[in-house]
Amino acid sequence: MSDFAIREPRSLADFSVLEELQQRIWGFPDRELIPASDFIACARSGGFVRLAEDEKGAPIGFCWGFWGFEHGRLHLHSRMVGVLPTFRGRGVAVALKREQRDFVLARGVDEIRWTFDPLVARNAALNFGILGVESATYLADLYGSRENEIQRGLPTDRLEVSWRIASPHAAARVSGREPGPTAAALDSVAPAALRAMPPAEAPRPAIPTGPVDPDDLRIEIPPEIMKLRDRDLGLAREWRLSVRAAMTSHLARGFKVVDFGLAAPGEPRAGTYLLRRS
Repeated sequence: MSDFAIREPRSLADFSVLEELQQRIWGFPDRELIPASDFIACARSGGFVRLAEDEKGAPIGFCWGFWGFEHGRLHLHSRMVGVLPTFRGRGVAVALKREQRDFVLARGVDEIRWTFDPLVARNAALNFGILGVESATYLADLYGSRENEIQRGLPTDRLEVSWRIASPHAAARVSGREPGPTAAALDSVAPAALRAMPPAEAPRPAIPTGPVDPDDLRIEIPPEIMKLRDRDLGLAREWRLSVRAAMTSHLARGFKVVDFGLAAPGEPRAGTYLLRRS
């Protein structure tokens, strides 16, 4: 039995809690907060807003999204999902995304989209390994300079992912029937287009020599990008630009990002993306 519950916000106090959660989860300054009034408007207009609470009723996370329309197709854009650090690893984010999936499927729509920082391994593992998304779009410095604790100092690059929630692949991943791969398992599947080279505490990005033109390839990312940024901002920026160059060049050639595997502790990489020619 889980030690948390998910529900719809009902009162002004519930929606106001979402402002406080943004500060506690990401360290957002006041000027970057999504206000309670926006969450209320989203919920009243048919969008998705959910609040996660612990067994005592204290707020521990939330998820929200609004409807989007492109190329004649309706989708939900999932704007935020966040969980307090002390409750991470307990399945709260997965439960919020499952709730969102059920909400969208019940309305006859089969796609959810969102963006995330491709250097944050835990989010990549959730999105690709557990939920079963894919991506064909890399957005360089999408939000410009930000002042919050999570985003400060680095360009705000994002991968835009598509979650085809009715697909067999997504259903198998989100149900747990098809676990995501490890980074070690992906090593035998595809050559590397970008590698993380030792030492583990300050890995450097490296492009392997020789021609690489396979149908599958790998892009590695470093461990703990926020800690690396705090220790060596120049190296963190080098990683940002190296991953940007590798991703954009291969996506432009018809590849998609289709999976991610976490590496073992102590490796110079946090994990590995798998790209496949579509």
